[in-house]
Formats: sequence, structure tokens, C-alpha cells
Amino acid sequence: MESTSFNYLSYMKNLLFLLCAVALLAGCSSAIDPTYITTRNWVYESGYRIDSLNVLDFKGGTFVLGHDTILTDGKAKAVVTGLFKGDNILEIKSLSGQEGKYLDEVEYTR
Repeated sequence: MESTSFNYLSYMKNLLFLLCAVALLAGCSSAIDPTYITTRNWVYESGYRIDSLNVLDFKGGTFVLGHDTILTDGKAKAVVTGLFKGDNILEIKSLSGQEGKYLDEVEYTR
């Protein structure tokens, strides 16, 4: 009987470890979708504004997205901290920690 309970405990420990590992990986995964971000223009809503511009236009070449960093002329300007597709919101943070919010231009003008 000890053998059976030992196997059960071992199974439960392994299962708990697996669940924790999956939860940790899911928490670390980024919801940032570079294609979604770069195929849209983003209109300034509030907070930090990149280079005093009202629109982030990735298609025009002014802005480039390198993983989660927004660059202009090869210089980092901000980091994308959130992308909420359902609400069409792009959240950014300046290199000094100021937060800003941009809205999808198409949804903004509706």
C-alpha cells in the first residue's frame, strides 16, 4: 500500500510542477503582435507622446518596431507594454517610464 501512495504523491508532484511551469510560461509570453501593430496607424490618446506626433505610422517608415521597441532613425523611443486588439488600444512606455496610449486610427475615426 505504501508503494501505491508513493506513486500517487509522485504523480501529484509532477502534475503540480507541470501546471506551475505552464502558468509561468503563459505569464511570460508576450501578447504583442508585431504584424498587427505595424499594419495600422495609431492615433495619440493620452500620456506620453512620441516626438510630439499625433499619429504613429509604421507603414511610412518613420517608425520601426523591433520586437517590442518603437524606433525612429535607429533610436529607441518607447516600449510597447500592451496591445488590446478588442479595444484597439496600444499602450507604450517611454524610456524614462512615462506611459502613453494610442488608438487604432480606423477605429478612432469611426
